[in-house]
Amino acid sequence: MPAEQRLGPLLRQRFAGPLILCGGFTRDSAELALSEGRADLIAFGTLYIANPDLVERLQRHGPFNVPDRVTFYDGGDHGYVDYPFLSSHAAAQVQSTLLRALHAQ
Repeated sequence: MPAEQRLGPLLRQRFAGPLILCGGFTRDSAELALSEGRADLIAFGTLYIANPDLVERLQRHGPFNVPDRVTFYDGGDHGYVDYPFLSSHAAAQVQSTLLRALHAQ
């Protein structure tokens, strides 16, 4: 997107509070935006859905699962609780907890 069409710089000029940007950030582009002062925080949405252990992946420079947008908002478990984790033991625990919570509703 051309710089003149970006909302972030305009908000930065007119808003003195904390600015959170989101949308298509990678680890590197998020760090760059933070270091350049374009944002105070970066939000990850879609990337978080596909990587329930996103914090660990960011810390370890781990690979990211590719989001399957076809499964978003379909009302089922698939696409929300079945993405693989970096650690299979942690994956089994979290996945089990998530499934129990979803089925308890």
